[in-house]
Amino acid sequence: MEECFGIVAALPGELKPLVAGWQQMEAVNGVNAWKHPSRSIYAVCAGMGSEAARRAFDHLTTICNPTTVLSIGWAGSIDPRLPVGSVHYPSQIVDSEAEEHYPLHLDGTMLLISADKVADRGEKYRLALAYSNAALVDMEAATIAALAFARGCKFRCIKAVSDGANEELPDMNPYITKDGKFATAPFVASVMVRPWYWAALTRFGKNARLAAENLALAVKKDLNL
Repeated sequence: MEECFGIVAALPGELKPLVAGWQQMEAVNGVNAWKHPSRSIYAVCAGMGSEAARRAFDHLTTICNPTTVLSIGWAGSIDPRLPVGSVHYPSQIVDSEAEEHYPLHLDGTMLLISADKVADRGEKYRLALAYSNAALVDMEAATIAALAFARGCKFRCIKAVSDGANEELPDMNPYITKDGKFATAPFVASVMVRPWYWAALTRFGKNARLAAENLALAVKKDLNL
């Protein structure tokens, strides 16, 4: 069987540097998709959170038959030693709600926690106390791992740090819609009257772009692109 790679992220911004020049496919059920121009590699994203990740994975399996699934995207740093923009390959993923563990059989002890919300500084500190070797936090990787393993796919995870462990950002959770999208306009309106967040959000935008660029380089190396 031909090797086919399926890449699952949460947001288009995570994939933008990677899929530049790829064929953009028709969006279905809120899932954006791209196909590599010469290889059996597909990338999808549907939004933040477990349900959006599930929709993205389900759509992926309708447009291809993935033999290897990669969960990629931004992650918050729990370990303050991990700088923004750095790329990491977790050796284990934990679903913080279901307490399911997904070992990836890699060297090292780096733990990625998949939470049910965007983790602020306080939540990152709580996760650091609750889990030994907790290094990163996201919202989707555990769901993608569970679905990939259930389907019999090989699975890998590559994450890039978009926000540091001690960064103080406004609460973004109220602006995540039921379908996992981010309500940008209401969020911008809310922070316009909170200037103490402006510098942190400017840094976050720059750091997220850097993380996406470094992530794209890592994925291209991983897939020999």
